[in-house]
Order: sequence, then structure tokens, then C-alpha cells
Amino acid sequence: MSTTKTVQIKYGDGTVEDIEQSIETLVVDPEFSTIFPKVDERTMHFLTQSILKHGFYPTDPILCWMDPQGQKVIVDGHLRYAICQQYQIPFNTKILELADRDAVIDKIIEIQCRRKNYNYREQEYLYGKLYVLDQTDFSGEFKKMGKKAQQFTEKIDTIAQNTGFTPWFLLEFNPKTEDEYRISDRELSMLSKLPPEQQKLVFDKVTQSKRGKKIITAMKEVKRDIEDQKDRERQRYDPIDPNDPRSELGPMPTEPDDPADPPAWTEEEVFF
Repeated sequence: MSTTKTVQIKYGDGTVEDIEQSIETLVVDPEFSTIFPKVDERTMHFLTQSILKHGFYPTDPILCWMDPQGQKVIVDGHLRYAICQQYQIPFNTKILELADRDAVIDKIIEIQCRRKNYNYREQEYLYGKLYVLDQTDFSGEFKKMGKKAQQFTEKIDTIAQNTGFTPWFLLEFNPKTEDEYRISDRELSMLSKLPPEQQKLVFDKVTQSKRGKKIITAMKEVKRDIEDQKDRERQRYDPIDPNDPRSELGPMPTEPDDPADPPAWTEEEVFF
């Protein structure tokens, strides 16, 4: 299969445009990738089959940003790029004029916010990201909403960093306890206040549970485990009472009497 091809597009006004498509290597930035939600297998399957059957749509190019090193960094089109790379399908790109990384993130969030397939928590997360980047666009009630969304976003990002999960995993997290169960705002607030190592322990308990376990239950178990560990440490290092009959050291030996002290008994009292 050729790695380069030319696709001809006919527009409604009768004009024709030739678009060159090729297989090239683009940069997938780790920070930018976390802003995109993880799609389910069904969606990925349909997208893959569509590209395999119809090819890459030239009118919907992969949007890129040219970074200071002269590399093409993907702004939108991560999934389509992955599919094209896997099956060696030529595609075309479009370079966006963006000033810096913050401008790229702003653009990514703007694109994501226009899409309709997000639930309210995902929308709030994106809204918080947008508020952090450019607060000048918010005023009145929108500013209050922005501040609240920012707090929500910061909690999600902090927990994601401490546990190693992506923010989108946390937003969609369901430990198989109930079909509609998600991490509640109260659980999220409590979880964000725990030390990083305890946050990881909480998710370890939830993800390793065969029957499913809620976050609040796992937090209680982690707290109990830590208290039990402290009790064991105290018992280990507490001084041992040698006069305790359970002690292996036996009773404390008594000190000998001082020779200068008078005897506690007389010869007459013993040999009578």
C-alpha cells in the first residue's frame, strides 16, 4: 500500500480541491492526552470499521500544533491517528496557529466542550480546566460556576496524580457495586484530603475487591488498617515490665542489703 495518495474533493459550489494524504509520525503529548476521555471498545470498533471501509475523511483533518522544536503535536484526532498508524492508512493534517502550550490546552478544551457526549461531571471537569486557563471570560454567575468547577477539577487532577489513574478514569469510575454508582462529591472531598499513599491504598482495595466496594468503605478499611498497624508498633516498642509473670525475663532481682545496715533478724530469733 502506498504511504502517500491524493484525494480529490468536490464542493457544493462546483470547485474541486486536491488534498494530499500520507502516513507520517505525529507527537502525542502526554499532558494533552489526559484532557481527552477514554472511549469504550464499542465506539473504538465503529470508528475503526468506518475508517477501514471509507478511508480517512480529508475534510476532517487531524489538528496539530507546531511546537518550538518543529514537531507536529496532535491537538485533536488522537483516536483517528492511532487507527491510521495501526492499519497504515494515509491521513491529512491541519496546522493551528497557537502561541504556546496553554493556548493548545485552551483549544483542546474548547473543542471537547462543543461535543455533546459528556455527562455533567465530565463537563464540570472541562469547565474547571477552562476557568483555570482564562478567567477573564467568566463573570457573574459564570464566575461562581467556574470557581466551583475549578475546585472539582483540582481534586480530580490531584487524586489522578497520586494514584496513577487518568482523570477520565476517575470521572467514570464504577467499582461494580451498583450500576449508577460513581464517586460522590463527599467521597471525592474526603479522598483528596488523604495523603497520597493512602489514596493509592484506597483504590487498591476497591479495584482488588471481587464483589465491588465503594470508596467510603475502602477509606474506612484503610483507616482501620493504619490504626491496627500503629497498635502493633506500640506493642512492639513499649518497655516490658519484667515483674509481669508473662515476661520471659522473670521477676526483677532484689538488691543485696548494705552491710552497714543492721540485720533484719537476730541469732536468738533464728536459733532458739
